[in-house]
Amino acid sequence: MYNRIMKEKECIICREQVFLPVELTCFRCYKSGQISCSSFCRVCRSCAHEYLQLDKSTWSRDFLKRCLFCDARTQMMNLDAMNSYRKDYLLMAEDTYNQHLCPYCHEVRGTQIEIDQNILTEPPQFYQQCACGISLRREDFIFHFSSCSQYDKCQACNEYILQAEIHEHMIKKHDMIQCLLCDQYVPYRTLNVHVVHMCPQRLVMCDFCHQEIKISMLEIHFQEHDNALRTRVSILSNQINTVLEEFRLLNRIRSTRTLV
Repeated sequence: MYNRIMKEKECIICREQVFLPVELTCFRCYKSGQISCSSFCRVCRSCAHEYLQLDKSTWSRDFLKRCLFCDARTQMMNLDAMNSYRKDYLLMAEDTYNQHLCPYCHEVRGTQIEIDQNILTEPPQFYQQCACGISLRREDFIFHFSSCSQYDKCQACNEYILQAEIHEHMIKKHDMIQCLLCDQYVPYRTLNVHVVHMCPQRLVMCDFCHQEIKISMLEIHFQEHDNALRTRVSILSNQINTVLEEFRLLNRIRSTRTLV
């Protein structure tokens, strides 16, 4: 049954029956909503990963890759699984054969759509590309997060979250919002209390000069006043000593004149 359905669906790279079909969308000849080179041709997902070197880190790939049909080229370092191809779920759904073997875990069997869903979540050997550009097997990602410049550790649940998604994560999962003054995440219901009484970057009034100062800088501000006053005292002390010397000189001169 599978052979009859898929006999016309040949991968243009490996020349075998296409498995987990995708349409390449990363070349400049591709225009969304328009007919392009890959509109009527599909490749296996694994063939697309190999041809576009998606299982390699971005700095280990070739610089350019040519379209399979025309001279259009794409820069390999900008590619990932999201912008390189489009999955053809309609073609997958035509295949009702339910004994396909997952090419990564070699354990799960099912239809192409079931295998595709399994690949997204299960096989530890499946390569994924991090936002920093490195490609690692899924089982190795847990060791990469702690040193990756694109991930932050959530203060609430200790999960590693993309920096671009941490704000949404804190709001939706923990009902916490970021303080605009100190960048800390606090429970939404206590934000006003935090801003007024607890935020280390909140403004307070200096009782000496009546300026508004960040509370975290208040001790430094007081020390600046202390240093300024000590400097003034030192200057005034030197001036007083100078005046006293002048008084002594004047008295000596006056006493000498009186004796004469």
